[in-house]
Amino acid sequence: VYDGVREPISLVYTFRISKAYKGVRAKTIKLETAPDGAQCGVKFQARTEYVIWAETNPEGQTRLMTHLCSRTTPKRQAKIDIDW
Repeated sequence: VYDGVREPISLVYTFRISKAYKGVRAKTIKLETAPDGAQCGVKFQARTEYVIWAETNPEGQTRLMTHLCSRTTPKRQAKIDIDW
């Protein structure tokens, strides 16, 4: 019996951009990811800086997408990416 509860297909986070390395000119972005790690979703903590590796949504939407294999990580752990 279906109980009427539907799991989200994806989560959408809003980020303020402090520095863009490539491709983003906006001051804020909407970033889409799967709802859990089993589906390669990234969990973000509020008020934490991230280095985000993202791609455009293949369905042509304006949101960007990221996943566990994308190298997206908290900034404090991203020295190798920042130095690159």
